[in-house]
Amino acid sequence: MRKINASAFGPAGLGMREIIAYAPVEPDGSVKIQLPANVPFTVDVLDKNARRIGARHESWMQLMPGETKTATAVTSPGT
Repeated sequence: MRKINASAFGPAGLGMREIIAYAPVEPDGSVKIQLPANVPFTVDVLDKNARRIGARHESWMQLMPGETKTATAVTSPGT
């Protein structure tokens, strides 16, 4: 039997993680994407080879129907 790491599952036993969307990062650092409402999700930024850049984002987010969420990326000097 294969043992699956607990990080593969969503919060409160909501099931396996799955990719629900991909979106390009715009030159100004923004991302615009439409996601389904009432579905918990996390965000990972990937490089051109689909490898995560930086640490895993551990906070789950969720949108209500019609909700728009914005965030500002914080970068270190020189990045």
